[in-house]
Amino acid sequence: MNHPTGDMNGYEYQMMHIDNVNVFRQRVVYVHLQLLVYTVLLLLFLWLFYHSVGFVCDSAKQLVHWCCLATTAMGVLAASLMLTSFYSPAGLSCRAVARVLSLGFDIAMMCTNAYLLECVYYALDRNRQLLVLGAILLMLPMPTFLLVFGQTTSFAILPWLGCSMLYSRLVILIKLLTSLPVNLLFIAAFGIVARREYRKRRRNRWRSLYRSGCVCVMLLVSTDLVRAMLCVLRPLVFATNTINLVYCSSELVGHMLVSATAIVLVKISLSFRLLDCERDLLLTLSEMK
Repeated sequence: MNHPTGDMNGYEYQMMHIDNVNVFRQRVVYVHLQLLVYTVLLLLFLWLFYHSVGFVCDSAKQLVHWCCLATTAMGVLAASLMLTSFYSPAGLSCRAVARVLSLGFDIAMMCTNAYLLECVYYALDRNRQLLVLGAILLMLPMPTFLLVFGQTTSFAILPWLGCSMLYSRLVILIKLLTSLPVNLLFIAAFGIVARREYRKRRRNRWRSLYRSGCVCVMLLVSTDLVRAMLCVLRPLVFATNTINLVYCSSELVGHMLVSATAIVLVKISLSFRLLDCERDLLLTLSEMK
């Protein structure tokens, strides 16, 4: 069911009750709080986007560089549209901005899965059968999620949440089924690898894990899982206004975390190879079968 405020932008939403001083003041306060949050996020996205462009210019043949560029570019676009929606009478509606934000959210998830699949693909000596199977398990469910999301999700501007997406139970179920099993498998595998590497090293254990790439890959997988859980928990949390404000920006925050993690992973891969971590991952996955 569509909410009438879903077709408004932030400016129209503030002006709707300008005659009622109390309601108008309440809406202006929450809109300005969200404006502050998205301004900070936009600055962070611009910083990440600047570095992503540099990575692509240095080496345009690496998939992870393009993943960084795609996620940060969508973050800049979504944050910019949200800011223009607040103060411009000609800004896009909440529905349009939320759809762009959701698209960037899913692009970030697909880029993360693609890079993890690439790591396992090279660890298995370029096994094409594994590549096809991984593409089916990781990439193909995303169009289904986007279709169900577009058909069942409603949009509204709420006084304490701002522009919000009201998920249906079907969307939450599909998100869990497509994200949780794969992420738990990767977390378990990389966790075992990191534990083994930690036990092997007697000195500078955390530095060795950092240099081998285990810590960064674990962080990358963990942020992917956190983004999926935020998507599920957001419509269920209505405790206080502060918590709701954070969850109102949860997609962009998760988007930023994935982008920042990918940037860190790229910086490390420029100086060190992840082959040791990938080989250990292969052995761990074979033992888990």
